[in-house]
Amino acid sequence: MSYSKGNDFKIEKLNLVLDSGDVISLLDLFVELNIFQDFFVSQSIYGMITISDTFDLYSKLPLKNNETLDIKYFSPDNDIIEKSFRVYSRENVLLGDNGRTTYYTLKFMSKETIENSQIKSSRSYTGKISDIVGAIWSQHFPKSNPIQTQETDGEHTIVLPINNPFSHINFLSKKAASSNNSNDCNFVFYEDFSGWKFVSVASMFQEKPRGYYSWQIRDKQTKRISEGFDAVQSRYVITDLELIGMENYLDEVVNGLYSSYISEHDIKNKKISGIKFEYKDGFKNSTHANTYPLSPDSIISNLDPTVNYKSRFKTMFDNGIYLKRQSQINSLLNKRIRFRTAGNSSINVGDLLKISIDKQCGFGENSDGPKDQYRSGNYIVSSVKHTINKVNGYTMTVEACTDSYANPLPDESRFETK
Repeated sequence: MSYSKGNDFKIEKLNLVLDSGDVISLLDLFVELNIFQDFFVSQSIYGMITISDTFDLYSKLPLKNNETLDIKYFSPDNDIIEKSFRVYSRENVLLGDNGRTTYYTLKFMSKETIENSQIKSSRSYTGKISDIVGAIWSQHFPKSNPIQTQETDGEHTIVLPINNPFSHINFLSKKAASSNNSNDCNFVFYEDFSGWKFVSVASMFQEKPRGYYSWQIRDKQTKRISEGFDAVQSRYVITDLELIGMENYLDEVVNGLYSSYISEHDIKNKKISGIKFEYKDGFKNSTHANTYPLSPDSIISNLDPTVNYKSRFKTMFDNGIYLKRQSQINSLLNKRIRFRTAGNSSINVGDLLKISIDKQCGFGENSDGPKDQYRSGNYIVSSVKHTINKVNGYTMTVEACTDSYANPLPDESRFETK
């Protein structure tokens, strides 16, 4: 399949599998298909499909929210996505006035998420956190593919209280440090098109970019189109760019991005000790998307660590991991962007993207002006919405975040009109 336009796609399978085993193709009935991935809000892939039902399947079958939805699609020259989901909701039902068509939305998500809601367990484990996560997964989801885990630092013996498996794994993600670098404490648990993962954001920073995207001022886009801007190139053009990161210095200070302190109480040995975190040292020792920190030392060097103060008991887990993770996750929330672009079935949450953003010159006419050195750089996809519409084609809404700058911030900002 070759491109005729940037948002081309092909759906080879869109089957609704009933509890009887009967299969119904929805290729001629669907209006729009949306698939969501997100590792901050929902671990699971989920989605919705809008149906224009001329066969009255809704009442004839009837639909019971226990169906399976099998999907197979791709964009040209990209990965083939083939996954099965569990339908769990039918909503927004509208009966057509002509008495021949019913419009409704079917919502679906991964079968493991449905199974997880029906499980509660408690037991003890010994080993690395990554091995414990693997054991939890294989115990409760034996029919699913194994979870992909990144090796963690240290060994523990723990007793997990009664809760569902996802809650256990999310709890452990907050206690984990990478075996490659114990200062990388930003593990996340999520699903992408290749399966379930328990890995650090730091490991994502070390991957090769999966795409090179650019946001261009209107004059430059017009110029490139007139020069023969082809369909393949148009797939990597950003539209509707928003800067959605909360770059709020007060919140960053109070939430422990730059400095924090834990008073640790050791009941067994009857001791009290302190654990301090400072961003300028932590940044040097951990892994990042780009090279330079979010703030220069001149702004954060005199912060009192106790501005973010907590009192905690000493446990088998290192409380220092909490302080490092707090800073590293807040760093990601600090610099986020949202944009629309042509659909690409190879793009997943967790992928590294290299993004180029034109500088807002403010004075003129030079459509070949410089790049914005502070907004351009490497970003991690934290959320992506894949939308396939029969009329408008395949598009994506991407949220991406970064924890650093590609160029250093100056110690002093100067106003220049050049």
